[in-house]
Amino acid sequence: MQKVELTNKQYRALLQLVALGVDVLENAVVDQEKDESEGSEALTLLDEALELEDYLMQYFKKFGGKDIIEECVDEGEEEEYLDYTGSFREANLQITTAAYFNKTTEIASFQLGLRDFREARGLESNEDIADSGALSEEILPFTTKYLNEIIENGFDRMFIKDGQSARIINLSSE
Repeated sequence: MQKVELTNKQYRALLQLVALGVDVLENAVVDQEKDESEGSEALTLLDEALELEDYLMQYFKKFGGKDIIEECVDEGEEEEYLDYTGSFREANLQITTAAYFNKTTEIASFQLGLRDFREARGLESNEDIADSGALSEEILPFTTKYLNEIIENGFDRMFIKDGQSARIINLSSE
């Protein structure tokens, strides 16, 4: 076993990074939990991250982390456990909310821009875009208008035209 020494500040940063990573991984494996037989790398990584999180939490007193970790008791089972404080959870929620909004904005503006580019060029698919030799500089104006709109107004002014597909964001490569 290797020994790693951390300052209180480094411990806090590491614990926060692990907690944020657990949040991301939990969101990544939502559908995968239904069929664990496939053996997902994300599920394995989530299990390892949860173990690391539990391990790190045990040292909260040593690193002066009473403001981020609290000792709790499960009333029903009278079992003790460690949990994050409300203020720590709130700080992480602000970070993850911003990250998810930014990623959603990026994906939505890109997908909508590609859709408009295909319509303007009479192309059927993303493969057609690649075959046409279109450069990212040609697609950028189409995506930028959506990016600017979402940054300025959020998704409040986004709507689906009558008769159009209800899928605004498509995470697949097509």
